[in-house]
Amino acid sequence: MENNKWQVCVCGAIKCDNEYLMVKRSLDDEDCAGFWEMPSGKLEFGETVADGLRREIIEEIGIDVDSFEKRIVGISEYSSKKNDGTKYSVQLNYVIDVPTKNLPIKLSEEHTDYVWATRDSEYVDEFIAEIIDAVEP
Repeated sequence: MENNKWQVCVCGAIKCDNEYLMVKRSLDDEDCAGFWEMPSGKLEFGETVADGLRREIIEEIGIDVDSFEKRIVGISEYSSKKNDGTKYSVQLNYVIDVPTKNLPIKLSEEHTDYVWATRDSEYVDEFIAEIIDAVEP
């Protein structure tokens, strides 16, 4: 019997000027080892979107984004096959404008590096480019 499940995720596209903060997943991650991504993660049961976005960003990069302007820029949908079924995800994408790239970043154990990148940089894949295109059409 397949163990199909779905989840709601939030993504924070942290932007300064025309660059976005990208974080690199650790090499032992079960889903996306070594991939570059924007801070993101699953909502916990009963958690509001705003609380989940704030929590995920604090957990992943150590920054509280409560005082920065945030706006939703789109919704992404994706699925991934697992040995025991399919995981379907709906992701709410937000842009968070910050005044400086000189933030006190403290990476979680899930990540090994970070970089500020433009849309056309080597760190941005097609999935992330779609989020950026929603911010800068």
